[in-house]
Amino acid sequence: MERVLLKCCAVCLAGAMTLLPHPADAQVRSASRHHAEDQARAAKAQHQRLSDLFDQRELETMMELGSGSLRGVMGYSVKPGRSLARLLSRAATAVADREWVFLLPMTAHVEAWYDANGQTISGQRLQGLHPDVWKYAGRVRTDTEGNFEFSGLRPGRYLVFAEFPVTLETEQAVDTGRRSISYSPAFGTGSIDPVYRTVYGTRQSLVMLGQVVEIREGATTTYRPVVE
Repeated sequence: MERVLLKCCAVCLAGAMTLLPHPADAQVRSASRHHAEDQARAAKAQHQRLSDLFDQRELETMMELGSGSLRGVMGYSVKPGRSLARLLSRAATAVADREWVFLLPMTAHVEAWYDANGQTISGQRLQGLHPDVWKYAGRVRTDTEGNFEFSGLRPGRYLVFAEFPVTLETEQAVDTGRRSISYSPAFGTGSIDPVYRTVYGTRQSLVMLGQVVEIREGATTTYRPVVE
């Protein structure tokens, strides 16, 4: 009976030991919590800084009529070695077909927001702009060839961007079920490797492209498709 009791106590003690948190685990959880809190504070501080830079009068001034204009093709091009579907026989450029193109004056608020996001834009990043910015945004629709034009612009820097679908080519390695066997009599070693074949296809992708352009008084600035 004494042996049985000792054994039971040993089992209970082992179980209790496994339930005790390891000091290192507590430190990891604490560090993770503090990191998340630091990130939240930094994001809140950045949002406040951007809000403080918003100046409605600056936007109103930038959107007054001028004599500059912006004209070009809203499209997406890829570097040599890549291709857009159905465009293999000519320049690999997909254009925005009857899509909206937006124009934002690069005020102090927009400039700070743009820099804070690594000078890239996306639907999610656009939410960081002050809501009243959109009251002063220019907007035109492209034709079927991606052509667009803004006129009556004051001199200055502007962010022009659009979101539109493109069809991209894809490549995928598929296992054929066959195997390649190699053997080296000299070393007495070998290997069995799967045989793959390349399957080509297409996929739809929604891209958001933007560039900062410089508008000059009495001149037309040309916008060219973004190349990636």
